[in-house]
This record gives sequence, structure tokens and C-alpha cells, in this order.
Amino acid sequence: MKYNPDIHNRQSIRLREYDYSQPGAYFVTICIYHKQCLLGEIKDQTVILNCYGEVVKFNWFNLTRVYPSIELDSFVIMPNHIHGIIILTDHSHTLSKVVQGFKTFSSRRINQLRSLSKVPV
Repeated sequence: MKYNPDIHNRQSIRLREYDYSQPGAYFVTICIYHKQCLLGEIKDQTVILNCYGEVVKFNWFNLTRVYPSIELDSFVIMPNHIHGIIILTDHSHTLSKVVQGFKTFSSRRINQLRSLSKVPV
């Protein structure tokens, strides 16, 4: 189903006063710019990753090398978004810093592969 903003209008569940640098497990969803199916396609009810999806997969698992104080739990890549659980084990990094790093690493590499520069992913 193609993205329709009239039907698929989700509100943030982020808590305004919550300190997202606290240790704990956090469920994150990260969407592709304009909901483009950039990371792969679904065939026979299975997501088939393309090279951009493989970049995202690599960068997800590489997060623990960049941020040794985190742990990763379940993770799934869909054609136009990802879901994952990031566990902050101490106060070394905030959730936003880890997500920002993941998005930056992934976007830079995807844009290199697309021969583009500074295009939102």
C-alpha cells in the first residue's frame, strides 16, 4: 500500500519531560524521507533488501562499535522504514545521539552509492 498522509497519520509517542539519556530499552522507528521505498521491496511477504537496505543493516550492527555502551535487540528493515530496540546501558550517550549517528552514517553511504550529496534519506 502506498503511503497516504490522510490515512497514515501517526502522532509522536515521545514523552515531553522524559530524559532519553536514562539507561533503558527504547523502541525506535526511523522513516525514509517522503516514505520512499528506498531500502528494498516485498516479494512473497518477505522483505528483499537492496544495496541501500544492506547499508542500513550494516550500520545498525556497527552501532555497538561506535557506541560501546549500548546494546541492540530486535531489528527489522522494511522498504521505507526501520524498527529497532536500542538499549542504553549507562549515561555515556543519549538515545538521540545514537539515532543521529545511525542516520548520518547510513545517509552518507547511501548517497555515495547514489552519487548524490547532502540529499535527505
